[in-house]
Amino acid sequence: ELCNDKVKLRKYKIEDVPLLHKELGCNPAMVKYTGWNPYSTIESTKDFISEIIDDYGKDCNNYGWIIEAEGKAVGIIGAYDYIAEDDSIEIGYSIFEEYWGKGYVSSAVALVCEHLLNTEQIGSIRAWSAAENTASKGALEKAGFIQTEIKELFNKIIRMKKENLIIKLKKYKII
Repeated sequence: ELCNDKVKLRKYKIEDVPLLHKELGCNPAMVKYTGWNPYSTIESTKDFISEIIDDYGKDCNNYGWIIEAEGKAVGIIGAYDYIAEDDSIEIGYSIFEEYWGKGYVSSAVALVCEHLLNTEQIGSIRAWSAAENTASKGALEKAGFIQTEIKELFNKIIRMKKENLIIKLKKYKII
């Protein structure tokens, strides 16, 4: 468990499945910028959360937390895709739409970065944000990330109204 004056980060529990499916899997606004949706069905949500829970206690450089504020779950944050060659790990997060704009992301990102850099001794942290997602960009910059690259890529996973969607991603890094 990690906490500061704004948020508490706790490990996932299987009891989180219905809430995560409802808030992240059933709300189109939540997958607009993510490119994938492991929460689209109750079954896929349960499988995804079970994998994260199974990784707890293993030395596999995969981390996942529920973000709590106001006495309830307000989102998720995780770290994954460790690259040994440059001693870096990627973070990602989602805040339930009802809690957008309240500063929970930047607070949670700061906690996770402190934990990864100081406790886990990982050398650097990466994050991606859709170029037009100004809220995510602001949260990353508030937590100390700097933009290092802009990349356009074809994303076959996103299937909104267009079959072929080019998305522009901004890459950030904190050292």
